[in-house]
Amino acid sequence: MKTIISLFSIATYLRASLLIFAMLYAPFALALVSDVNEQQQADYEVIANTLSELNGSIHTAEGIFANTYWVDAENGVNDYDRSGQIDQPWQSITWAMNNIPFAKDTANVVVRAGVYSPSVLYIGEERGGSLEADSPFNLLAFPGDEVKLDGTNVADNGALISISGANHVSLSGFEISNITGSGKSAIYITGSEKITITNNEIHHSQWTSDAQAATSPSLSDRLNGIAVVGDSQDITINNNEIHDLITGYGEPILVLAPAVATVADNSVHDNDADIFENQQYYVSQDGNDSTGIGTADQPWKTIHKALFSIPFAEDNATINIREGRYQIDTAMYFDASRGGSEGKYFTVQAYNGEEVIVDGGLLKTPFSAMVSFSSTAYVRIKGLTFTNLSGPKSGIYMEGNSHHIELIDNKLHGMTWVDEAGEDPLAPAPSDNLNPIAVIGNNPEEPIHSVVIRGNELFDIIPGYSEAIKIVGNVTDFLVEENHIHDVANIGIVAAGNYQWVKDSNGVLIPAEVNHARDGIIRNNTVSNAISPVANSAGIYLDGAHNVLVEGNISHHNSVGFSVGCEQPGTTDGNILRGNIAYENVDAGLVVGTIHAGATVTDTTVELNEFKYNYTKGGWGGELTIQQVDGLFVHNNIFVSNSDLKLIATQPASNLSIDNNLYFGQSADPDAAVFDWGGIAGKSYVGLSEFQTKSCYDLNSLYQDAATINYFEELANRSANMTDGDLEAHNYRTHRGHKRDHHGRNGRNHPHGHGGAENAVCESGQLVTPEGDEIEETHKGKKRGHKKKGKGRQPGHEHTHSHEHVHHLKHKGHKHKGEPRFIRHSHPHTHTHKHKGAHE
Repeated sequence: MKTIISLFSIATYLRASLLIFAMLYAPFALALVSDVNEQQQADYEVIANTLSELNGSIHTAEGIFANTYWVDAENGVNDYDRSGQIDQPWQSITWAMNNIPFAKDTANVVVRAGVYSPSVLYIGEERGGSLEADSPFNLLAFPGDEVKLDGTNVADNGALISISGANHVSLSGFEISNITGSGKSAIYITGSEKITITNNEIHHSQWTSDAQAATSPSLSDRLNGIAVVGDSQDITINNNEIHDLITGYGEPILVLAPAVATVADNSVHDNDADIFENQQYYVSQDGNDSTGIGTADQPWKTIHKALFSIPFAEDNATINIREGRYQIDTAMYFDASRGGSEGKYFTVQAYNGEEVIVDGGLLKTPFSAMVSFSSTAYVRIKGLTFTNLSGPKSGIYMEGNSHHIELIDNKLHGMTWVDEAGEDPLAPAPSDNLNPIAVIGNNPEEPIHSVVIRGNELFDIIPGYSEAIKIVGNVTDFLVEENHIHDVANIGIVAAGNYQWVKDSNGVLIPAEVNHARDGIIRNNTVSNAISPVANSAGIYLDGAHNVLVEGNISHHNSVGFSVGCEQPGTTDGNILRGNIAYENVDAGLVVGTIHAGATVTDTTVELNEFKYNYTKGGWGGELTIQQVDGLFVHNNIFVSNSDLKLIATQPASNLSIDNNLYFGQSADPDAAVFDWGGIAGKSYVGLSEFQTKSCYDLNSLYQDAATINYFEELANRSANMTDGDLEAHNYRTHRGHKRDHHGRNGRNHPHGHGGAENAVCESGQLVTPEGDEIEETHKGKKRGHKKKGKGRQPGHEHTHSHEHVHHLKHKGHKHKGEPRFIRHSHPHTHTHKHKGAHE
């Protein structure tokens, strides 16, 4: 052993001596670009221009001269006496990599035309560049030369180019081919930072040379073109061409989390990826994570094993989970590397409709989730049941700039914010939140978009101050439809914005202009028994949302049917409620507006809805409550109340258009209908006719038992009979001068009523023409007679009605563990109304 060590030491000593001699000798060979001939000077100019383009900084021939080394397969010689400069090139790339002084963080290895067959080109920690340097360690083919790297000698499970623990390296211009064997890669990057792979061609390599075997690989049979693994970061892979690879279960480009890479503008074609389109994998209670291979007859046992075993290049694979209960202690995690691609969804689903229960009882980390989407795309979760979750966590949580995510036909139940003994589930603090489904757009530049939440059932959930389905912040183009939400102790569905806790990954608040859930659709959902123990809670709530269509939903036995509000400084704008039904809710069927400082609710459309028998708690309340709002269009709706109180305006409101509605109430008497206009006019109107003539609203509205008329069909018939002039006048009169499209997003025609209560004429003294001009109207002061149902009233009979009422509602706020969160629209309000009206 001592002899071996001595021999090794002598060899090392001699090699080091030669290296030192070469380093001392080399500077005396050439000192300036002018020392070489004109062609060589031109070659340096070519390299300087190429490096300027690659590195994004200016290089000159003089500037790169001392740090540029040359390799030439035909004219080079591997000799310690050679400098490696252009007139003394080396023959081998490996020789160059080992003989350039390691102290040089910035160096350029230029390879001339030829075929090179190394077993590996290794770039380790000592060989790379410096993160602080302007220019990296560059390994590049001379532009225009055919520099071929032949992979014949690559070792088993090895790589032709291996970059490990290195920093600031650029690799460009090479043609890499002829690699054969499972587990191999053309380029392998691990634990490295600031690496650029550009303008290379990787082709004609395969995991096996057996053509028949190549069509049926096992999961262990794989070859990768470029693989980025470990904690590598700031990796750029661009403008490469990768083709004619037989990768098996490998990938042309593999980026395996937690590695982070930018992959752009590569040409990847004619590989075998299409062989593995729509691969089906299986998980079963009877499976085995050690011996299973994910097939139907040899399934895996756990969902996580499947998620981390399927090659990341398989963008439309399906994990089929067989029936049973699967406990998870960490999230089912999807990020940029674990998802699909355009039109191809990575799917996790219950096999053939079997009951698959995902149990969150082992999930202990606060603020974790059972399913987590972080800036991923094209993922579908279908047919699973998520249950047994407690504490400040989420069932399904989405953030970043995720897009094209589908949550289809799942069940979420058995969830509560309570996770400690002694906590009262009916008395949450503002910081007590559990999110069954949360979509949080916290990327300031790219929104979450194209999210579909369809056909899910959410029930038996105590979310504290959170909601069943929440969509908040920079989120656009979402669809929430055909979900059944019931027995949830708070709001059913909320689309929200303006909240100060929506911050990016650096903790910076996203810009106000994108801090709105917007341009989405909430339709055909049913929400019931969504009642908070501490505040009013709507079945469906728009709070800071923009341009959201709420259509065809049913909301019943909740605190409030529907609500459009704004709880934070900012705006709620351009939303439409159409074709919905709210019935037998504890409070109003609809609440529109805000009472919060700095908040505005503008341009809200409410049409073709039915509000029936709401405000079941009794007392002073009706079907519609109007708070501070600017621009409210309420047309073609049905209001049937438990009492005679129809509408309440509790706050000042402007630019209202209310008409063509059908009213009915407890007394079945139009003259007993009450319209509380205290927030706008400081008084109430008793009788539909008085409301029409004194407020100038609802001039074409009716009072009739809704059971005796198909009102929406009647409106359709009226709309069909309207002239172009009528329609033009309607557009201006009822839409503040803007011609709204009433055909809706689904192409359905939305008609307008033209007739209404007989002889209803505004007595305000002013009318507005279709052109927006105000004109004076002369009134004779003549009072019209009313007829009660089946009973005439005597002319001259004075009826004085006065009443006073005071009501108080609590204001509840809440936040998410130290941050502000949603505030329910149960608002502080105290007012006294005195009504005094005379009727003939």
